[in-house]
Amino acid sequence: MRHDNFSSDEERRQYLADLARLKKIREAERERQNNSYGIDTKHKKRKKKGWFLRIILIVMLIAVCYFAYSFFKRQTGYYTVAVFGVDARDGNVGKGALSDVNMICNVNMETGEIQLVSVYRDLYSQINDDGKYHKFNEAYFLGGPEDGIATMERMTDVKIDDYATFNWKAVADAINILGGVDIEITDAEFKYLNSFITFTVEGTGIPSQHLEHAGMNHLDGVQAVSYARLRLMDTDFKRTERQRKVVSLAFEKAKNADYATLYQLVTVVLPQINTSVTIDDLAPFIKDIKKYHLGATTGFPFEKTGKNIGRLDCVVPVTLRSNVIALHELLFGIENYKPSGRLEQINTKIINDTGVGGDGKVTPSIDEKSSGGSNNTTNNNQSPVEPEVPEQTSADSQDDEELIETSSETESSTEETIESTEIESTTKDLETSTKESSSSKKEETESTKPASTGDNTKPSDDASVEGPGATKEAPIETPPETTHEVGPGVPSE
Repeated sequence: MRHDNFSSDEERRQYLADLARLKKIREAERERQNNSYGIDTKHKKRKKKGWFLRIILIVMLIAVCYFAYSFFKRQTGYYTVAVFGVDARDGNVGKGALSDVNMICNVNMETGEIQLVSVYRDLYSQINDDGKYHKFNEAYFLGGPEDGIATMERMTDVKIDDYATFNWKAVADAINILGGVDIEITDAEFKYLNSFITFTVEGTGIPSQHLEHAGMNHLDGVQAVSYARLRLMDTDFKRTERQRKVVSLAFEKAKNADYATLYQLVTVVLPQINTSVTIDDLAPFIKDIKKYHLGATTGFPFEKTGKNIGRLDCVVPVTLRSNVIALHELLFGIENYKPSGRLEQINTKIINDTGVGGDGKVTPSIDEKSSGGSNNTTNNNQSPVEPEVPEQTSADSQDDEELIETSSETESSTEETIESTEIESTTKDLETSTKESSSSKKEETESTKPASTGDNTKPSDDASVEGPGATKEAPIETPPETTHEVGPGVPSE
C-alpha cells in the first residue's frame, strides 16, 4: 500500500504502526539466527575496534624493535657517508651541479674515529653503468647524488651507507654559527684570498671582510669557505687538503658547542642540505658525541699522475687497484684486500687508456694536523666586503678548461691594490696628514674604476692547468668597493 493512497489519516497511522512492529519482528528474528551461530551482534563493533588497536600495537612494537636493532647495530662496525660539496649559487644541490668536494667520511662506531678521504674531482673514472669514462665530478653533474654515490662505490670498492650534499652558503652559515675557525694563512694563499672572499660574498649574499695580512687569522664563514676554495697558487690536491682542514676545525668547534648552538646549526643548515641521513642515523652520535674524534685525513688516489686523455686533463691512479688496496687497509684495517671483479676491469681499462701501469705497494700520505686553535676572537683589522646580487653563470664545462696566464704587470698591480686597500681602511685615522688625506681621496676616486689586479680577481674553479688542478692565475675583474658594508647583520659605523 502506498503512503499517498490512504483514505484517512487514521488508516495511514495504522499502517505505519504495523510497519514498525514488522521491523521489530524481523530484527528479533535476525538476532535469534545470529545467536544460533554464536555471533554476538552487541559486541561486533567492539571486537572490530579491539582488532584495530591490536594491529596498531603490533606495528608500533615492530618499529621499536627495528629502531633498537638499528641503534645497537650502529654501535659496532663502520658507518660510511659520501659528502658532496657543490658550487651552485641558485641553491641547486642535485643534478646539474658540479661537485667540487667529493669526500668519504668513514666512522668507526666502536672507537669513535672519523676518517676523511677526498676523492679528487679530476680522477679519470667510469661514471655510469654504460661504461662512460670522464672526470669524477661529471657523474654528479649528469646524475645527481645517485650517480655520484654509484661512481664513488665503483672507483673505491667502498659501500656507502648514506650521503649528504651541501652548497657553500650552508658551510658559511654553519661556520658562522659555530663562531668561526682559526687558520694559518700563507703568503701565497693571502695573495688570492681576498678576491675569493669577494666572489663568495657575491655568491652567498653573506657579508664578510677582507683580510689584511697573512699568518694566523680568525676566519668567519665566508672567509673559511673562500680559503677552502683556493687553488690558483698551487694545485687541486692542495685545495682538497684545505677543505679537509676547514671541516676538521669546524668539527672540533661543534664537539664543544652547547645545545643551543647545535640546535641552531641543525635548524639553519639542515634545510639547505640534500641528504639521506635521518634522526635514527644521528642518534648514536648525539648520544655520545664526545666519543668521536678525527683520525687520518687524506686524498685519493694516494699514488697518482697527471695525464691528458683526449680533451680531458685528468688525475690517473698508479694504479687504481694498488690504491684501492691501500684505501681499504687505511679505512677498515684490511690487509691484502682483494678488489672486486668490477674494479679489476676498470683498473685494466684505465691502464689501457692512459698507458700508466705498474702494481707496486702504495702507502697513503696522511695530512698533517691542522694548525690554529678554535678561539672565538675576531680580527678587527679587516676590510669590509659588500655583498652584491650574484649574476647567474652557466655551469663550467667538463670537457676542457682554458689555460689562464697573468703577466708580470698584473702581479705588480696586485701589490698596489693591496696597499690602496690598506690606505682606504685607515682614512679616518690619517685625516690630520694632508698628504695622506689627499692620497685617500684619490684612492676613493680610483676605486670606482676597473683595475687589473691579481688580488681582486674573480676566481674560476674551471681554470685549466698544465697538470691536473695546477691552475696558475685567474681572469681579471673590477675590484670591489671596500669602504662600506650593506649586507644583513652588518653593524653600523
